[in-house]
Amino acid sequence: MLNRHLGRRLLSTRSIPHKVPVHLEFDLHLPANSSPSSHNEPLILLHGLFGSKQNYKTVGKHLSNKLNAPIYAVDLRNHGDSPHSLPFDYSAMSQDIKFFVEEQGLNDVTIIGHSMGAKVAMYSALMLPKYIKRLVSVDNSPVSKPLGLNFSRDLEGMYHLEVSQSVLKTDKKWRDKGLKFLEKYEPDPKVRLFLISNYINKVSKFNYHDAISDQYAHFKIPVAQLHLQDGIQAIGDFPEHEISKRKFNGPSLFLKARNSDFITQDTVPMIYHYFPRTSMKTFPTGHWLISEQPQKFMETLISFIKST
Repeated sequence: MLNRHLGRRLLSTRSIPHKVPVHLEFDLHLPANSSPSSHNEPLILLHGLFGSKQNYKTVGKHLSNKLNAPIYAVDLRNHGDSPHSLPFDYSAMSQDIKFFVEEQGLNDVTIIGHSMGAKVAMYSALMLPKYIKRLVSVDNSPVSKPLGLNFSRDLEGMYHLEVSQSVLKTDKKWRDKGLKFLEKYEPDPKVRLFLISNYINKVSKFNYHDAISDQYAHFKIPVAQLHLQDGIQAIGDFPEHEISKRKFNGPSLFLKARNSDFITQDTVPMIYHYFPRTSMKTFPTGHWLISEQPQKFMETLISFIKST
């Protein structure tokens, strides 16, 4: 109960601003041995919920060299180094992508997203076809479906870790202690490592943690606000009413994880409805398809881009 009250005090002290669009931070991976004039069409990589541009550090460098193309790995709103801002839904995130593409002067983009990022990519392809040439959706469908309880549980764990104020920034084992704390909420050690990648022991660029003393480690993601306001509920949605009459007629690739329920027999018809030029590949993995089989993912992606 004490933690809950602390979280409410934090929230009332400084809430997340409402702003659309926001400037998105990104990493740009360029081919090692070529001039910009010879570069091929750009790619944008979008992470999933609780992820960041850092998830694509190795993949981005490899794809850039193999495709001789600029690769933009982007932090979506409320993640990584990008601003904390509401609303946290696909319409707002797509407007952020439009602003980003225009800001960078990009055209004929291949937009690639995993999980939440896949829905951002799908929605953006439908709403911004003048900018998007190809779509790659990694283990998600254009349908509304409640998030699994594991996502809410992970957010709850990050929230309680943060407001517990139990890990000092100066503690040499601050990261290990954070990982240990999360064991109560997330049983998978790989997922815990993924979550703790958001945990930092320095002041964040966009810091809404006024009620948390500066001497404690905290998350880049605004976990208290998202937890207390059910802020990730909209991530399970897909705004069908906004795109019901739209289709993306560019080449589309959907990568399904066999041991996951994000793409099912029930959702496949909707994929072909919105994206009629779809090809589909199944990977023998769980939902974390890219991290489980990065080499196969990159080979499949490169083949798709070169053939379309």
